[in-house]
Amino acid sequence: MKNLLVLMVMMPLVCACFGQKIECNLEETASQLDEIYQKDQEVRKELMALLGKYQETGEGGIKLLLLSRKMERIDKGNQDYVLRLLEKCGWNNKLPKSSHETIFLVLQHADAPVIEKYISWVKEKVELEILKPDDYATMLDRKLMNENKLQLYGTQTLALENSNTTYVWPVQNPDSLNLRRKSVGLPDMDTYFKIAQDSFQVKMEWDPNLTLEQVNALKKGN
Repeated sequence: MKNLLVLMVMMPLVCACFGQKIECNLEETASQLDEIYQKDQEVRKELMALLGKYQETGEGGIKLLLLSRKMERIDKGNQDYVLRLLEKCGWNNKLPKSSHETIFLVLQHADAPVIEKYISWVKEKVELEILKPDDYATMLDRKLMNENKLQLYGTQTLALENSNTTYVWPVQNPDSLNLRRKSVGLPDMDTYFKIAQDSFQVKMEWDPNLTLEQVNALKKGN
């Protein structure tokens, strides 16, 4: 469970879709994406519940590790389908709203090269009001964290094996963080933490003075 990263914006479970045939039919695509969304959410909800229990009692570490690996397999399957869909059919604006959100979630859970490639697509969908402003903010934070840079909106977190706390990745200009969050439709940090605690029993901590050097030292210490 070394350096287990848990991404939080309350949050997306997904299917192993490797080799699934791609059809550029809107109805068929929407149906496949609905299935992907359900699986994506289920596994993450289960993982968050286990993480909360682990933070509280220290129990279930092996189960948490196994579930995180299951989530990785599900994510890879979902990404296989969505990336082939985008390559073959593009990102059709006529898809239902739920399909757009699922595509975003699958891309958001992908590795750095995928996020680098598609973040401009997400920004475009936000500008067209197909996705929400907080979707782009979340992906931008993920990109910055991948690059070991300060995030802007405080959406990305780090859970460490030997800690009972989930840490917010260091943030640029922390004094104005809540204003930036409000500008993209995100709750203030206190509300965000309350949601994490009430919904998932996950304890979160945000130290405005936490530096990249310190968080990287925490990761190495695990």
